Amino acid sequence: LKFSQPQPLRTMSWQTVSRRKGRVPPIARTPCTTGSTEVAGLGIVASAEASSEAIAAAGRRLEARVRERASLLQSSSFMAELETLVRAARSRARSGVAGTTGGQLLCLGIGSVEMSNASACQLAAAWLLAEQLGLSRRAWADPQMRAADVVAGNALGFEALEPEVVLQALTTAAAAEAATSPVILFMPHCDRALYERVLLEATGGRVAEHAREAALQLFANVVLIGNSFSLYADRDELRVVPEGSPGALGATNLICEMRPFMQEELLLEYGPCSEAFNDLAVLSFSSEKTR
Repeated sequence: LKFSQPQPLRTMSWQTVSRRKGRVPPIARTPCTTGSTEVAGLGIVASAEASSEAIAAAGRRLEARVRERASLLQSSSFMAELETLVRAARSRARSGVAGTTGGQLLCLGIGSVEMSNASACQLAAAWLLAEQLGLSRRAWADPQMRAADVVAGNALGFEALEPEVVLQALTTAAAAEAATSPVILFMPHCDRALYERVLLEATGGRVAEHAREAALQLFANVVLIGNSFSLYADRDELRVVPEGSPGALGATNLICEMRPFMQEELLLEYGPCSEAFNDLAVLSFSSEKTR
């Protein structure tokens, strides 16, 4: 994706975002931009000038919160393994820019740092990973993001993008980036439907059809950090996930169709905030079968 200047977030309907443990349900109000009279998430009403100042102050507090979580993550075995596995996956990418530079990081489904400790830990891990890999091109998208989240993300180098725009652009972005550098998708604890949507957009839904090879050649340039696809497949086989729940099989099953072209490495748990990263894996893809 070609990142531009941050734009005000519009109200979006993106029901595939996980309601993970510890996340406060979103307040039913329109997200506010910097010039709003109501400060999103702060519960106060003020003039546009005061609102802007309050949002900036809240953003600084959120930035400090993320940096605090990052300081704990930095020395953890979880973060060390994540960096090692992502470096290895990037080197396997078809366009293969190995080493510490090149590529871009896109975060989907993290949520609101203001509303969730798990979200703060996830953004901290994404920021550390971007710093360690030398990725200056970084962005995030989630309909639950608030004005203060946008301010904090900007301070950490993350451009706020609109979720639907990102999803619709994945196919074009994959094609554009295929000849240059890998795309790292950071998607911890998203609902299954969002993973399916990303696979659908990035491959054009052609995994099991005659155009599969061309689609997989594009997706071979993607490294995905998200829920274990193998665990999804195992739970499908055992039929242990109730129909209609976030992890249940839906109308499409690209997760299972992609497995023969996928290499997956399950990550260690992170004790201080297990709800942010459990069942997380680093996945890379190939245009040739890996199993």
